[in-house]
Amino acid sequence: MRPAYFFLLLFCIIITAGSASGQPVLIEKIDIEGNRVTHDAYIRSFLTFEDGKKYELDTLLNEINRSKERLTRTGLFENVFFNDEVKKENAVPGDMMIIDLTIQVKEKNYFVFGPAGYLGFEDRDFYAKTAAYAGYTNLFGNASRIRLSVPLYRDTGISINQSGPVGKLRYQLGYAYVNDQFLEVKSHTITAGLGYGSGPGIKPGALLELHSADLISFCFFPYIEAGARERPDRRRTWYTARISPFFGLNSDNSSFFGLINTAGLYQDIFLKIVYAATFEASAGTGDFPHQYLFYSNVRGTQFQKYSSTYRLSVSNEFHIPWPTNNRITLVPFWDINYLARTFLVGGGIGLHFFTRYQDPLVFDVAFGKGVMLSFNVRH
Repeated sequence: MRPAYFFLLLFCIIITAGSASGQPVLIEKIDIEGNRVTHDAYIRSFLTFEDGKKYELDTLLNEINRSKERLTRTGLFENVFFNDEVKKENAVPGDMMIIDLTIQVKEKNYFVFGPAGYLGFEDRDFYAKTAAYAGYTNLFGNASRIRLSVPLYRDTGISINQSGPVGKLRYQLGYAYVNDQFLEVKSHTITAGLGYGSGPGIKPGALLELHSADLISFCFFPYIEAGARERPDRRRTWYTARISPFFGLNSDNSSFFGLINTAGLYQDIFLKIVYAATFEASAGTGDFPHQYLFYSNVRGTQFQKYSSTYRLSVSNEFHIPWPTNNRITLVPFWDINYLARTFLVGGGIGLHFFTRYQDPLVFDVAFGKGVMLSFNVRH
């Protein structure tokens, strides 16, 4: 077993077989390296070949060139390289060669901005909460991100968050000031977090928050995560999970504590349609500041209108790629909540538009207790 570049591989085959045009090649595995920000699934969507399939050498070389051109046109990468590792050489002319392919990319830095928030109509009342966000990704050439958000309607304030890796550690720092017109509360929040690991494996970490409103509250959130919502390898079914106990102490010596449990199930059904379900079972007790109460997350119902110290929720989505454009996905959905001794149900349809920088812009039209239009960026 030895590494080689494709022109060397082609040269060896020509010498051995005399003619390489019909040489069969099996791609056993495709790996992607260097993508600190861009998701594997997004890069794979531009490939015109697949692992586990056989190709004639000339055909494969043509498909590699096509795939490189498509990836280069995204504007995401300074360089794109295709390397191979020979797993089994052809012993006789016409015998099949088995290889592993590695796609190495070097990403560019980039800036994004846009709207975020929601607006709706419920119980004969109009409500809205909107903001403008701006962000820079790959800040230090290592997938670091900085995000700035400024409310445009209803609330006033500012929010800034910076995150990035240090080896296998990932840190998070944030500050927010919000004048919440709905709750009639002004608050300051300082956030610091540290996690270990990346990818679909087990990832422990902890988050600390100092929140100042009517009271000063300190809250500690240790957590353990597993899995990833992006498809690992070529699995048809994959999962995510996060368990986070929390403990908070208020400046009047009161306290609160509880547990947040979330899990995600993703199933590739057929024709690249993916079913995604997110489950949550969370509860707490004690003297909760408004910041840490559980609010409704049912799209189509005003989020801050329903709150409790517990929440059971299920969100169901079907991600349906647009047949003629791999940057657009239709997402019908329905949400269910049980909190404050009330069942809330909502549903609708979303349009996810993947920009050249792969983070989808999300537009949802939802119906629940009322009608809601929401728009955001999924990070």
